Amino acid sequence: MNTRTWAESIAGIVFRALGIGLGVAVVVGVIVMIVQSRSCVPEEDCLATVGGIAYGALSGGITVALAVLLLSIRRGVGAIFGAGAAVGSLALLASPWGAIFGWAEPLVLLAAIAVSVAGVLQRCHQPAGDGGRRWSRPSRTSVLVATGVVLLALLPLCLDRA
Repeated sequence: MNTRTWAESIAGIVFRALGIGLGVAVVVGVIVMIVQSRSCVPEEDCLATVGGIAYGALSGGITVALAVLLLSIRRGVGAIFGAGAAVGSLALLASPWGAIFGWAEPLVLLAAIAVSVAGVLQRCHQPAGDGGRRWSRPSRTSVLVATGVVLLALLPLCLDRA
């Protein structure tokens, strides 16, 4: 698969996974909100909307991670990239909740590292002429892009320390 087709496949995978995850998040969020609002007492504050948003975001994020992994395998991009992107999306999902404990920036850095390393490794695992696959050296461009992504994610941690 050439670079242009690979990049187009990744963009298609990401947008499809986000669409699937958003659909699941909305459905689960509405259902949880309705169920929680039935047990609310009229004189008290009801946090059914907050619960619906939280459960919707959690279920949608997990769905996005699974959809990225499965669509990466199905579209021929590769399981290595799919696993890295799934780990990255789960780390990004956890970062807002991690902000409560000061873990938002490290989780974003983990997501950047997972996706970058998976992208470089997937580009090194190329199809061979005999129908199998072989390992090759990564291109300079893929290493530079991966390094740039990780450095960009590292920037908030560096600015926080200064």
